[in-house]
Amino acid sequence: MDLRQIQYFVKVADCGSFSEAARQLYISQPALSVAMQKLEDELGIKLLSYQSKRVRLTPEGRQFFAKAAAVITAYEDLSISAQRLSRDVTGQVTIAAPLRLCSLYLSGVIAEFCRRYPSVDVHTINRGAHIVQQALLAEECDMALAVPPLIAGAFTANLIERSSLVLVLPQNHRLACAQNVTIAELRDEVFVSLGENHTHYHRLLQAAAAAGYVPRIAVTSAEQDFLLDLVRQGLGVYLAAKPTLTQENCRGLVSVEIAECPELSQWSIYMAYRNDRRLSPAAEAFNEFMLQYIGQKKTEV
Repeated sequence: MDLRQIQYFVKVADCGSFSEAARQLYISQPALSVAMQKLEDELGIKLLSYQSKRVRLTPEGRQFFAKAAAVITAYEDLSISAQRLSRDVTGQVTIAAPLRLCSLYLSGVIAEFCRRYPSVDVHTINRGAHIVQQALLAEECDMALAVPPLIAGAFTANLIERSSLVLVLPQNHRLACAQNVTIAELRDEVFVSLGENHTHYHRLLQAAAAAGYVPRIAVTSAEQDFLLDLVRQGLGVYLAAKPTLTQENCRGLVSVEIAECPELSQWSIYMAYRNDRRLSPAAEAFNEFMLQYIGQKKTEV
């Protein structure tokens, strides 16, 4: 019996399926079946039973699973500890994030992280805020910058920033001097918006529906600067996360707070990763580094 067999057994038990376990382990199903049969032969006990298309643990299998899972956890902890002690973290970390949030939250931390951990390769993939969680579930990335609502029970999420959404208007707009606006007051407005892959889009639809109307969205795009240019030219109004607005990209524009609508006025960003997947040493190092980096930046502010 070796560690690889134990890892295979734990994966089969977790998945309840040879085919799914084989897919996640990147081996063929016949090879996995042979490995499990060999493990049972070596132990002299039956670990797995087969019911319809599902694989279940026998009573002996349940007892063995508890100890096997503890062995795997101890091995992973030992591996991470060894790399931390040696400070020679290697590997790759992949982060999914909406494009407009990469420069805001990732560029500085990635630059510092790569100087600290030169043997770790960092990759980013751009996904709309509405679908980055699906990228996590599909194992396209190790972690993601995610905007609530988060899928219940699926992720561990660390708060990066809490802020608000604001309405961006041209300076000559009728509401430009207002202290705040309600969603009901925007019934007759034309909107430009991030597209269906972004949470802004769906939150706008939901808030407008609660106020009794369907918003008129003239243009959708994944490029916020483009949408701000359209607002500047008087095409419509735009909902933006306050941290993404700068003096430069808001030249000729004003932003107004949204009142009486928590669905739109509240906005937050989290670094999330799957509950059922242990982070690799490289991903764990990045996660801890980013939390420290953000904490330092907030302290500096």
